[in-house]
Amino acid sequence: MQAVSYAEASENLEAMIEKVVADRAPLAITIERGEGAVLVSASEWAPIQTALSPPKSLTSTEGGR
Repeated sequence: MQAVSYAEASENLEAMIEKVVADRAPLAITIERGEGAVLVSASEWAPIQTALSPPKSLTSTEGGR
């Protein structure tokens, strides 16, 4: 995965977003201290979010107990 610094990302955010979308590849954004982040396109994020969410059948039945 390609990585860029926070400073570079903040100066070129629109270009970074366009590259992530076009390449369909995540981009790590690093900071000097602490944990960085990963930029992914919305179309790449949707299946990740679905996989991380609990099944609806479990969440809907838990409330009825």
